[in-house]
Order: sequence, then C-alpha cells, then structure tokens
Amino acid sequence: MRTPLRYSRVVRSVTAAVLLLATAPARGEQVKETYPLYGSLLEITVESEDRETGQNRIRDAVAVAHRLETQFSLDAEDSVLARLNANAGQGSLKVPLDLFRLLALSQLMTRSTGGAFDVTVGPLLRRRQAAAGDRGPRFNVSEALILVGADKVVLHPPENAELADAGMSVDFGAIAKGYTLERMAATLRASGVVKALLEFADTTVLAVGPPPGEAPFRVRVTHGKSTAGSVALRDRSLSTSRARRRGEDSAYPPIVDPRSGRFVDADRQATVVARHAAIAEAWSTALVVDPDGALGLLEEPRDVEALVFDEHGEHRSPRFAEFSGWKAGRPGAEPAEPAAQESPPATDAERHQ
Repeated sequence: MRTPLRYSRVVRSVTAAVLLLATAPARGEQVKETYPLYGSLLEITVESEDRETGQNRIRDAVAVAHRLETQFSLDAEDSVLARLNANAGQGSLKVPLDLFRLLALSQLMTRSTGGAFDVTVGPLLRRRQAAAGDRGPRFNVSEALILVGADKVVLHPPENAELADAGMSVDFGAIAKGYTLERMAATLRASGVVKALLEFADTTVLAVGPPPGEAPFRVRVTHGKSTAGSVALRDRSLSTSRARRRGEDSAYPPIVDPRSGRFVDADRQATVVARHAAIAEAWSTALVVDPDGALGLLEEPRDVEALVFDEHGEHRSPRFAEFSGWKAGRPGAEPAEPAAQESPPATDAERHQ
C-alpha cells in the first residue's frame, strides 16, 4: 500500500496532451471550429456533405453547450448551480432537468469510485483558497469535511434538489465538461452527423463514430514530453487528469481527496477510455486521487479502462489494452503536431440514468 500523499489538483495537463493521429480519408468535407467554453477551448470537427451544413450543425451543438454552461459553471454568480449553492440548508430548489441528471450521475460516480470522486468538495476548495491569502483564516480540514458528502445532496424527482447543510457547495469541475460533450454529441447525431470529434484543451476527447467499415480514430496519449502510446476511439471518450507536486509551477486547479480533505501532492497522470465522457472524467479524477483504490475497483468490468502514471511507475486496468486498442509509443519520442482531426461519438447523459 502507498502512504497517503498530500494532494494538489490539476484537472488537465497541456503537457499530457492527447494528440490525434491520421485516420482513413474522409468521405465528406471536414468542418472544424473552435469555441471558448468552461474557461477552456473546445475544438469541434465534423464530417458533413458541405461546409455550410457542417457549420450549422456545429453551431446548434454549441448552443446546447452554452445553455448548459449557464447552469453548471460557477464563474457566473447567477448560474443555476451558484443559486443552488447559495440555497444550501434552506430546503429544495427547482432546477433544470440537465442539472438534476448531472447531480444524480455525480452521486452514482461517488459510489462507483469508493468516494474518490465527489462534487461536494466545494467547501474544501473554497477554504483552501481563503487560507492561501496573506490574511486568510487558517485552513481547517475537519470543519470543511463536515460539509462534504454526496449523500448530503437530496434529490426530489423530477426536478427539485437541495443541499442539506448550510455551507455546502457543489463544484462539478470536469464532469460538467464531459456531460456537456455528451449532450453536444447527441445533438450532432440527431442532425445526421455520423463522424465527429470534440476535444477540450487536448485532454478530453469524445468521438462520434466513425461508422462501421472505417478505421477508428487513433488518438495519441503523451506523458510529459514523451509519447506514451495511442488508443483507438469509436463512439468512445477519453479523459486525462494530471496532478503535480506542490511548489511546482502549475496553471491548473487542485485535486482534493474528498474523504480526507488532502490535496494531491504527487506527479500523477490518469488517462481513461470509456463509453461516456462524463464517466471518463469522474474516473480520471478518482485515479489521480487514489491510484491503488480506483484501479482495484476497475478489476471488475465497467466499460471503463485506465492507464495511470504515478510515483511508482506505470499501471493499467486489466482490460485496458484490449478495450482501448492500445499501442505503446516509442520511449522518449517527442509528441508530434496534431494531425487533421476527425469526428468523435456523441453520448447522451440520459443513458447513464
């Protein structure tokens, strides 16, 4: 067993970028656009019969994404999630269906990961930020932990939710991005798209298609400045989370263990391939928090497989190579420039319910 380490969170690593390799020639025209979303850049590539149709399909999907961002993001004080947090301890609040479903999925992922993933870590993140200030109060882990726990989120179907205790707060983080990608993919599919790729900042990839008869998307995974290998995606998603030791320069938010309140203080990277983007996001976070425990849980088949790099080396879940089509890269190889991107599969979060 490993000694628990102090945790500092990094949701996504640009240096651990996921780079696309060439696939089979496209039969239609590739249309690619980039949009800001959740404080990051989302690149969308679809195969369409013509450019105008492709652009319209992309923009319809982006409209869905922007609607969800106004619900899930904490950057805006008037977001639906911000209002739910402000209402903590004051009873139930009517929320949009997507927010209700994401809360339900988050609870499921807390149970599935043994508590290593939990969106109610808001008090830990908030108090740590306050303690970091020159005049901020001392960070009291015990006080913050009292307010953490997915079981404290009470759902009243079909559209009411409450945070049981005053001071609680939900911070969806990356799982909101995964859910949003799934809803966008569902919109693309409904419009007739059979081949598309959605990618957040080189760390989260969702593949729509390719259809039968075409080669899957071959996506390169890097570790640091080296190529670790590549995976094959067909109607699947990939998520990479990374943490670094405290004191090292990092532009990413911290990852915290919801069970202990400790922040990750180790160089760790987890790449997950799963059928659903939101589930991949939750597991990649859990694997950075607790590599031993989360990998142990993945010994049971879940349509989720993982590759983990930590202070002890490289580790894989039992079916990772077969499930992901893994091909090991050349040790020390420098990451190549991203190749022309193709389309990823859209998964609808409703299928998690």
